[in-house]
Amino acid sequence: MSDEKTIQELEDDVKAATVTLGAAKQALWDARVAASGFAIGDVVMSEKGQEYRVIEIDGRWSTAWLKVNPKKKNGEWSKAVRNIHGRYAVVVS
Repeated sequence: MSDEKTIQELEDDVKAATVTLGAAKQALWDARVAASGFAIGDVVMSEKGQEYRVIEIDGRWSTAWLKVNPKKKNGEWSKAVRNIHGRYAVVVS
């Protein structure tokens, strides 16, 4: 019976593993963002020729998803937020 862990010890092990897993996930997401080739403020163009400004990069997926502001007809950036797939090419950094 002395080899068995108590419930408290098992709960502590689960908490420690959860913290380690969370840190590993965050490191993976950060690495995906760094490898994506995008940066906050980049201007990207869609396949249809629409321009967007990158405001956030989501690295939780195998390919980056970008939160972007579309460009208005008058050349200013809209405050509207769109989510687009990382297949968009960087136009200007």
